[in-house]
Amino acid sequence: MSAATGKPILYSKWFSSCSHRVRIALNLKGVDFEYRATNPMTDPDYEKINPVKFVPALVDGDFVVSDSFAIILVSGNSSLHFRAYKINSYNTCAVIY
Repeated sequence: MSAATGKPILYSKWFSSCSHRVRIALNLKGVDFEYRATNPMTDPDYEKINPVKFVPALVDGDFVVSDSFAIILVSGNSSLHFRAYKINSYNTCAVIY
């Protein structure tokens, strides 16, 4: 989460199809997020966020999700997954995913 804005931060590359999928989903869901373009191969600070150096990564406070489908799942507000898997939080759901 950005200290200045209080929004989740999406680290992304503009030409990454996985990043593009997440940006579309977040915008369609109306999620207010901060976009940060990064080159994961050359940015040493990004390696601290995602040691595998893949994009996208969504940082919300101290919680980091680095899989596009998990990010889309976490950003949703449907309780369908909770009922199906008896999960009590989106963070738990993203970790299991």
